[in-house]
Amino acid sequence: PQSNYGIMHDGPPLVLPDLVSCSYGPWAKLRAELQQWDLSEGQLIDDVPEELYQLAHPLVQQYQPFVCRDPCRTSEDLKFDYVHYLGQQCASSPHFERYVAQHYRLGREEVDAGDFCLNGYICALFIVAARTFRESVAYGQRLLWLAFSLLGHFFVFDFLDGSGWRVAGHTFLMNLHFLADRVIGILATDPQPSSQPGVLHTHLELLSWSGTTEACKPLGATRKLLLWGVDQHASVAGEVVTMFSKFLPEVHVNAKSLSVNVCHNYGTCVGDAERQQLGWALHDTYNGNASASETAAALRFVATDLQSADALLCTIPAFWCWIFMLAAPDLRLVAYLALPVLWGVHDFEREAFWGAFNDMLADDRHTILTMSVYLAEQISWQTGARVPAVRLHGLHTGVSYFPSRIDEVLVSRPGTNGGMRDCLLQKFLEVNPKYSLRFVNMEDVLDAELGATSTSEVRIRVMPFQVLAQHRAVLMWPYDVTLYILGEYYSMNIPIFVPSSAWKWALGLNNYPPNNVWSGGGPPTRRTAVWQTASVAGCSVLTSASPTSAASECMGMPECDAISATGALLSCTGKDDGPGNTSGDGSRTCLGKAVKHPFSPFLNVFGFLNPLDPIPAAYWSQYTDWNLYAHLQQFSSIPDLLVKLVEVDLQAVSSAMRNANDVYLVQSVGSWRSVAQRVSSV
Repeated sequence: PQSNYGIMHDGPPLVLPDLVSCSYGPWAKLRAELQQWDLSEGQLIDDVPEELYQLAHPLVQQYQPFVCRDPCRTSEDLKFDYVHYLGQQCASSPHFERYVAQHYRLGREEVDAGDFCLNGYICALFIVAARTFRESVAYGQRLLWLAFSLLGHFFVFDFLDGSGWRVAGHTFLMNLHFLADRVIGILATDPQPSSQPGVLHTHLELLSWSGTTEACKPLGATRKLLLWGVDQHASVAGEVVTMFSKFLPEVHVNAKSLSVNVCHNYGTCVGDAERQQLGWALHDTYNGNASASETAAALRFVATDLQSADALLCTIPAFWCWIFMLAAPDLRLVAYLALPVLWGVHDFEREAFWGAFNDMLADDRHTILTMSVYLAEQISWQTGARVPAVRLHGLHTGVSYFPSRIDEVLVSRPGTNGGMRDCLLQKFLEVNPKYSLRFVNMEDVLDAELGATSTSEVRIRVMPFQVLAQHRAVLMWPYDVTLYILGEYYSMNIPIFVPSSAWKWALGLNNYPPNNVWSGGGPPTRRTAVWQTASVAGCSVLTSASPTSAASECMGMPECDAISATGALLSCTGKDDGPGNTSGDGSRTCLGKAVKHPFSPFLNVFGFLNPLDPIPAAYWSQYTDWNLYAHLQQFSSIPDLLVKLVEVDLQAVSSAMRNANDVYLVQSVGSWRSVAQRVSSV
């Protein structure tokens, strides 16, 4: 027996709940036969055993009316009775109502599902498709597409891993993208490159200030500074406030948050009157289809203290940086970005803003950085400029891991993709009572703080971090490449468990394709405003140019490599007087080597007509925080999660996180000091 914080684990393997295994009726026999099938990983299927096909085909025919109307050829033919069925199975789960029913806009409706099994039906579709593919590719593709559709939006109903059904959910994505004359068989493993736990030195290297465009720009002696800014989301500007107030108090940040909730965590809330005025200028004016210059004029009218600042701070959205520059063109700018650059920009102003953003990147007066490696690499892919990434620490929590609620695992707020997980966790615990764990939803913790009971997402003015830190561990189901609360949990040293297949779950607003394209199907931003070389501060930096002129300027120059179809300006040389920005031979490494990414970072995470391609998704998942942060605990399935929650030495994990936080913090403080020196330079 193994003991971890008083929870014992030994004996036979976990029992699978019926919702997952379907150990009843014809499904039990189908599952047993499927387990006997000699299915090779990643190989084209030449034949399907007759007995297996004879079991699967009648089930496909019997239950097709439950999931799809005749002729079951398009997404318009899909039915959602199976979602109602899952809702009945998860009647006690508030998350199903919060995140699934509301997403699908479905009320609670009783349906007669008979002995329907979602996992079994998906696998039956796979079996029949594999058997009939050579006879009719079109029919086989329709079955594969239907199976993919049943996995739900954002894979919310994909719980095949660890179910014993052998077929992995991404089987269908792979077959829909890689067309062949036969079906590819893929078992319950991730596509390559597979997820690996984060390695501290790798993450630190990607978070390094040196080797970025900002390292090219001059530094000055830090002096007393006043930064002025307005934000849409308090967490990003709040991080700037926290880091400067704790480590560089000579820099004062006058951050004004239009958020009425989390601003209390940072002291960035403003009065109702000022919030309404700033909201009118930045929200109402721009959303009323005003231009950026008209919005800037409105901001100048209401922000009477704007000109008293030494520099402007912009965070979310990025195009507010442009508005701030237009409102106060003589001031320096500090941009700490958290969402794609084109997020929220009017279609008619995208090209103008893109040119302005490229000018910001090259301008010595301005400092551009991001809060995630993914966004930094995304900007590099779009522009060729490698801006610094500085992680969000969340030191405002003021607490550290103290697991007094030793049997309680906190389930952090999910997105739509995590809406079924609360139900599944409870189902597993019901049939495995030896695991004396309790999964507690964050919404329930917040409800307890508010003295309320809700079936929608709970908003609270001040997060109860002290209560959150008391849980045994936290379970996070990613729904974007990074989440602000990840940094907060990490700084609290609380062990964090995340799914290993981040490529499937951690895709959302930060890589949504509309953030990379012009309206009306015009050209992508990639290379519409790339850079040519220009001499600034003794090394090669970049300014707006066409792809042809940029390549011709760069070709043949000793300072830089050529721009290719998938690359950008790669390096520069020159002497450097600043610390940490020189290589062994004294040459400047301010731009370093930009990665030539083979795929676009903008991925179609939601769409039946053009499903997510798992290979680019797996590639880009390497740059998500879920695969970069050191000591995150990854699990492949719910059974794997339960075992690890009782077998992993959580005290050792927390201690390792504490040590890593110290290293991260030293580097981040150095980056923020560089920001202060950049703003202080003449």
